[in-house]
Amino acid sequence: MGAEKIRVLHIIGQLGVGGCEKQLLELCRRMDRDAIEQAVAYYSPDPQCMREAFAETGVRLYYVNKFGGISLWRFFLTLRGFIRDFQPDVIHTWQYSPNCWGRLAGLSCGHRRFIASERTAMRSPPPILRAFEMLFGRWTVYTANTEAVANAMRRSTGIPPERIHITHNGVEMKPIDKQQARLEVRAELGVPSDAPIVLAVGRLTKAKNYPMFLRVAGRVARKRPDAVFVIAGHGELKEPLEALRARLNLERSVRMLGIRSDVPRLMAAADVFCLCSLWEGFPNVLVEAMASGLPAVSTDFAGVGEILDDGGASIGARVGLDRDDAMADCVLRWLNDPEQRASIGCAGRESAERRFSWPRLVRQMDQLYVGMADGRAHKRISGAAE
Repeated sequence: MGAEKIRVLHIIGQLGVGGCEKQLLELCRRMDRDAIEQAVAYYSPDPQCMREAFAETGVRLYYVNKFGGISLWRFFLTLRGFIRDFQPDVIHTWQYSPNCWGRLAGLSCGHRRFIASERTAMRSPPPILRAFEMLFGRWTVYTANTEAVANAMRRSTGIPPERIHITHNGVEMKPIDKQQARLEVRAELGVPSDAPIVLAVGRLTKAKNYPMFLRVAGRVARKRPDAVFVIAGHGELKEPLEALRARLNLERSVRMLGIRSDVPRLMAAADVFCLCSLWEGFPNVLVEAMASGLPAVSTDFAGVGEILDDGGASIGARVGLDRDDAMADCVLRWLNDPEQRASIGCAGRESAERRFSWPRLVRQMDQLYVGMADGRAHKRISGAAE
């Protein structure tokens, strides 16, 4: 292709404040603009939309409200129009719905080079998924952000292992003055400067299992009443969680801060990080906690071992799903042992910097886009399918 730019069209459901969207935003910021021209098409409205942040990267944005009363046929034709307008060399679709709609629209335009990214190990994938992959598979390279997600894709659709690339997420590693953050955040919360903080970050959804976090807080508070539990996130379960907090008598121990733009500062200020999820794809927030030097304890959902185990060395703690007793024991142990806490935090930071940096992911995606655009990956995939 010489010096001609590779044109990549990303198709994603929404541009809300979520892990998948943040990964795409950073790719748009970090890919070499002299080599790769990118555009983003999305179709779901979101009150926390990051459209301005995407626009600042210089990518072309296409939007149609799939849920705004238009017919599916009209939506499909609009999506085809986006593809014809941008004329991509590669169509990169993100998550289940865009993987279906984006490839269907592209195929109808004569496009034959797709990258389909899946980022959640679906527990009950719809049966139609296998049929879609029979239709699109020969023209598709797949990416998964964990081996657990790749395994789920293979089980649910029969995709051969050689077609799936494992591309672990990239995480920003910005240094923050921990001592200053500790003082500022405690002053903001109105708690003593030496009060221990246990942090959870993420959307208030069923998957994140915040009721478990509240039960952990209740158990720990009985032995460490000075501990403050902080939740940073927004979502549809805000009111039920506030009601549960009140029933458990935890209004003083648990602070619900809503959505925050300073999560790295909160992590720098905290003493322990908890992730109580029932399921995840690749939880960026867990790696971000590690990168900040914050010791992390997580439930043992599929794929978390790829983050918390590093070459056989444990760099965090795992407990059973919904086991608030085990997580509370771990939190108490760490709060009472500053040396162990610091040791685990240092090990996690070193591991995160080595395994989950953005330059590593950008190199992987650059190689994949170039390989698809010049036909090498496409020929290999087509050959494997025949």
